[in-house]
Amino acid sequence: SELSATPSSIHARRAMRFLLPAALVAFGAVEAATCADHTCAAGTKKKADIDAVDDGGDAAATCCEVDDTKCASHTCAAGTKPKDGSAGTDKGADDAAAAENCCEVDDNTCASHTCPAGTKA
Repeated sequence: SELSATPSSIHARRAMRFLLPAALVAFGAVEAATCADHTCAAGTKKKADIDAVDDGGDAAATCCEVDDTKCASHTCAAGTKPKDGSAGTDKGADDAAAAENCCEVDDNTCASHTCPAGTKA
């Protein structure tokens, strides 16, 4: 138990929790995760020629990039917001198609509100 251990033995055990996994990978006892093992999220795609690269512990940042053909790469106009779950949806051929496929009216903005008679925004 850590209560009966000396301070130096406690530090040594804590250090081993971090050093041992790295040492196992370095000496080939355990394989490092590569980008080949990772599936990118909706709206992103694997970077070209990346499968053999060690993911460095952050596979999404190392292995993936935004797919410019998907809604994840489209910025919705003022008064609209991305449709729920649309990140992986095809944008379409032009900005009008992207607005239709990727965006919907944002009911929580002043742009979507009509002021009552006698008042102004």
